[in-house]
Amino acid sequence: MEYNNFFVVDGIVEGIPFEDDFADILLAGHVFGDNLEIEYAGAERVIKNGGEMILFPGANANDKERHDFYIKKGFDWKEFEEPGDGMMRAYWKKITK
Repeated sequence: MEYNNFFVVDGIVEGIPFEDDFADILLAGHVFGDNLEIEYAGAERVIKNGGEMILFPGANANDKERHDFYIKKGFDWKEFEEPGDGMMRAYWKKITK
């Protein structure tokens, strides 16, 4: 499979430097947790209708607040083992606008 227009951005998720409805997929790791609603809105803003948001927030089984937030937003999830950190969670959902 060939990918075009693949961008890696380092920064704050609510300040992603792309226009609205820019991306088909947003893949993020360890960027959610300070202000979940604002961070989610910033990420969702840049995803096209029908696109996907995939998160690896560094959330483990003890992080109930973030987990409950993602579930209420309609994310599917799974646990996986991260070497050195134990069982962590990944979340994903299709964005419908």
